[in-house]
Amino acid sequence: MRFIFGSIVLAAASLLVGCSGDNGSDSGAGAAGDAWPAVNRRAYTDSCVLNAEAAGADTDLAQDYCSCTLTEFERRYSFTEFAEAEQKMLRGEETGIDMQGVIDSCLSQVVDG
Repeated sequence: MRFIFGSIVLAAASLLVGCSGDNGSDSGAGAAGDAWPAVNRRAYTDSCVLNAEAAGADTDLAQDYCSCTLTEFERRYSFTEFAEAEQKMLRGEETGIDMQGVIDSCLSQVVDG
């Protein structure tokens, strides 16, 4: 189960930069005060939940987990930091993003807890 949820986060994260723009509402501040655009937050959550459900998670668990991971990413990284890391990930480079830390934190809260 842990591996499946880790893969879900990676798949959902790859959609963040592909969506651009902001409707000016419901943005998180991020680690450096760089707000996460609402459209990107929605794209991440929608993709994460869809992938979690496809992997066999029930809807409530998927939504709780995906909400937790998004909150953790927003808390730890500005949107610009995360977008730059995503580009590195797509090139196969080290990202500097602690994906495993986010995954473990949320799994302990949602799945184990």
